[in-house]
Amino acid sequence: MNNSYIPTFLKDKIFIFFNYFIGFLSLILSILLALSLITFDIKDNSFLTNSSSLSSNLLGDIGSYIASFIFYAFGIMGFGLVIFFFTYAISTFRKKRPGFFFIRLLFFLVSLTLIPQSFFYINYEFVFIDEIQTWGIFSENIYFYHQSSFISYGLTIIGLVVFFLSQKLSIFKIPNFNIRKNKFIENNINEKKQMKKKDPII
Repeated sequence: MNNSYIPTFLKDKIFIFFNYFIGFLSLILSILLALSLITFDIKDNSFLTNSSSLSSNLLGDIGSYIASFIFYAFGIMGFGLVIFFFTYAISTFRKKRPGFFFIRLLFFLVSLTLIPQSFFYINYEFVFIDEIQTWGIFSENIYFYHQSSFISYGLTIIGLVVFFLSQKLSIFKIPNFNIRKNKFIENNINEKKQMKKKDPII
């Protein structure tokens, strides 16, 4: 906030309040996601099934719909979203909230589809919910197009790297860019001055 009419101490209070608000929002979201996923029942009314009975999900039909979409898209890897918002909340409370939230979230979701690729190749899966693919439909479709051991292991490694980098995407920021840029311009000016001094006087 660059408004000169707001006192500095008030700006700091607003920033602290906003920081904690984002942290609590992320923490609550991670808890709600965990509850909706853990209490999901395939028999409840959702994107996958229709039912006239009351939902057994702790968050009701809303939780059932959200959980059904996450499990259908990412399978058991959908629990990773709970980890994402929980770690984001912890980082916020520690005043180390990383930027580029939506880019980080996008990369994180991509990692959830890439990590299971090697599991498809070795045919490792288990039933955690009836009628739902263990590793999610997105990951299954990716494997369907290559079905290669080399690509499977490669994508899994890439997925793990993206998984961890998405938590610390701010490391891609170039440190001291302006300083380097100024030094580069200064060096060019000095070189031109030296060249002028060497020119013969006519």
